[in-house]
Amino acid sequence: VMGSALGVLIGIVIGLVLARRPRGRDPTRPRGGATAAGLAGVAGVAGVAGLAGLAVVGALAGCGVSEPEVPEAVVAVSEDESPVESVVYLVGDPGKARARHYPILGHLAREVDRWSARLPADSSVVVLMLGDIVYPDGMHSPGSPGYPTDSARVADQIGVVRGAAAVRNGARGVFLAGNHDWGLEEDRAGARRLRNLGEFLDRARSRGVHVDLVPTAGSGVPHVLDLGDHLRLILLDTAWWLFDAEPAGKEAALDGVARALAEAGRRRVVIAAHHPFESAGPHGGLVPFWRTAGIHYLLARSGAMLQDLNSRPYAGLRSALGSIFERAGRPLLFAGGHEHSLQLIRHDTATAPRYSVVSGSASKLTGVGPIPGTLFQASAPGYMRVVARANGAVDLFVDAAPDRFLSCPEGEAEPWERCMEEGVSAFRTLFSTRLAPAR
Repeated sequence: VMGSALGVLIGIVIGLVLARRPRGRDPTRPRGGATAAGLAGVAGVAGVAGLAGLAVVGALAGCGVSEPEVPEAVVAVSEDESPVESVVYLVGDPGKARARHYPILGHLAREVDRWSARLPADSSVVVLMLGDIVYPDGMHSPGSPGYPTDSARVADQIGVVRGAAAVRNGARGVFLAGNHDWGLEEDRAGARRLRNLGEFLDRARSRGVHVDLVPTAGSGVPHVLDLGDHLRLILLDTAWWLFDAEPAGKEAALDGVARALAEAGRRRVVIAAHHPFESAGPHGGLVPFWRTAGIHYLLARSGAMLQDLNSRPYAGLRSALGSIFERAGRPLLFAGGHEHSLQLIRHDTATAPRYSVVSGSASKLTGVGPIPGTLFQASAPGYMRVVARANGAVDLFVDAAPDRFLSCPEGEAEPWERCMEEGVSAFRTLFSTRLAPAR
C-alpha cells in the first residue's frame, strides 16, 4: 500500500510536469492551464506508477513464500535403535481423502497394522486425526443430501485402524475437531455438525473399532491420554475456543491444561490440537502478496482473519498457554494441522513448547516460507510419527511421498490402479530427529 501510494504521488508530479510543458504555441490553449489530454496523462502515469509501486512491494512481500520440493532425506535416528513403547501418528486435515483415491490412507492402514502387530502391549498405537475431518463444512445430519459423502470419508479414515492386528491389539483412532468440522459456524449450528461426527464415531466404536472424538463435542475440557510410562497426550479443541467458548469455559480449559502438565510426572508431554502453535504457512501470516490482489496478504498481516494464528482470539490462547508453560514447564511438543504442509520448528523461549509440529497434508497442499527455528519443512502429502522408547527417549519421524501421489483421479483403470499401487509404496521417511534423550 505504501509503495502504491508513493508511486501514485510520483506519477501525479510527473504527469503535471508533462501536461504543463509547452509543445509549441497553440492559440486555442489557455495560458498556464493543462489540457484534457494532459490531465488524462496525469491519470495514466499515476496509474502506471502506482501499479509499479504495488509490484515492487508485492515482490518484496511475497519473495519469502514458496512451495518447496520434497527435500532430500535427512534420517538421523533409526526406527529400530531401541525397543519401542508406543507410536503416535500425527495426521492432519484428511477431510477430502477417500481410500479409493488417496494413497496415504492405504499406506497408513498398512503401517498401523504393522506397528500394532509389532508392539507387545495393547493400545500402544494411536492415530491422531488433527481436525478438519470433513470438508468443506463438517458432517451433515443423517438423511440430508451431504451425509453419504461425509460419512464415506469418515469411514475411510476409520479404516486405518481396522486392520486385523490393529483391532486385535486395540490401536486407537483419536479424532480432534477442526474449524471445518464445526461447519465454520458458531454456536448451535456448528455444534450440531460436530455432534454428528461424534455420534458417527460412537456407532463405529459400538461395532468394536477403537475410535473417539475428543474432547467431547462442544466441550473445551482437555482430554488426557497416557501411553506407557513415558508419554502423555493433552488433546484440545482449539476450534471450540474460537467459535463457541464462553470466558468461564476458557478459564476451565486453561486450568485443565495446567493441571495435566503439572501432574505429568516423568512423562514427556505432547499437546495436540487442530490449530498449531507456530507456522511458516498462510495461517501463520506468510501469504503471497499477489493472492487476491494483496487483500489476503493485508488481512493476514493485520490479524483480522479468525482462523489465523495472529487473530486476536487465537493470539490470546497462545499467550495464555505460554504463561502456563512458564509456570508448569514446557511441553515437549505442540502438534497441529490446519496448514497443509509438514513443518518442525524448535523454540528457545520459556513461553513456548520445545518443538512445534505442523502435520496437515493428508488431503491438501499449501506452501511454506522461512521462519526462525525451522528444522524441516515440505509441501508434500504425508504425516509424522512420534515414537516413545522403553528407555524414555522420544523420536520424531516425517513420512511423505511426492506430491503427484496426493490423489489419484479415477479414469482409465490401469493408470489409476498403477497410481494407487505406486502411491501407497511411495511414502518414505524424509526426516527424523531425537526430541528427548533417554533417561
